[in-house]
Amino acid sequence: MSTSLLRIAKNKDVICAVVFGILGTGFVVDSLSLSFGEPMDMGPAFFPRMVGCALVLLALAIGIKGVANVLAEKGEDLKIALLPVLYVFVAIGLFVLTLRSLGLIVASLLLVGVTGVASRDRRWREVILMAAVLSIVAGLLFVYGLGLQAPLLPWR
Repeated sequence: MSTSLLRIAKNKDVICAVVFGILGTGFVVDSLSLSFGEPMDMGPAFFPRMVGCALVLLALAIGIKGVANVLAEKGEDLKIALLPVLYVFVAIGLFVLTLRSLGLIVASLLLVGVTGVASRDRRWREVILMAAVLSIVAGLLFVYGLGLQAPLLPWR
């Protein structure tokens, strides 16, 4: 383990972030078996799931602050390329929005294609080939292998 990683792992903020992240994830996972409800008619899972999500978000903020502090002590910067992260979030949202209407294969094609745009050293031929292979394999695996109740193609 390099000295930077060791210093980050020993940072109090990072340790706190890991603990908060584990607790928040535990709350969310534990509340999945309960009824969520709505904001006006809350179910038994509403409060624990909201607290768990808040703890995970707090863990992210504290963890980023801790890593930034350790790197600042060493004279380095914490640079996060926000555009690729944005592309990944857009790709996931696009997948969720198009899964039922366009089917698993087309939604997966869109997911891999948009995330391929996020990479700086992309080669379009590789992105297209990877999108085709992953979409077909995921479609066959999840629909036929695992029995996922999702349309495979838009006309099906």
